[in-house]
Amino acid sequence: DTDTDVSNTKPIPHKFTSNYFDTNKLQQEQARDPNIQNIILQLQQKPNKLPFIFKDNLLRKLLTPSPHSKTKRDVIYLPSSMIKPLLYACHNDPMTGGHFSVDRTYNKIKNLYWWPRMKL
Repeated sequence: DTDTDVSNTKPIPHKFTSNYFDTNKLQQEQARDPNIQNIILQLQQKPNKLPFIFKDNLLRKLLTPSPHSKTKRDVIYLPSSMIKPLLYACHNDPMTGGHFSVDRTYNKIKNLYWWPRMKL
């Protein structure tokens, strides 16, 4: 289900790299995602026309932290195949999860990942 949405330039935290959310897995899943591949193709044709960049072999969404900010940060465009597993992993993470609310889970994710129709 891609109606839930979340992506960053910082290294992926250890809690996500320990199994499912390592860089190689993200690259493989991005390569399989037709929406992501379409954006990468568009970026190759018009690199400065979209709010995305391709960095470290990963598509990233450029976000402005606040309406008054001139700086942008980038977060990983999470492939649709990884959204539910990420939400589950963050919600149930023994170090930082603990079955917290939707808002707390979202706040953990939003600085690292993005996907279409993600709550912003």
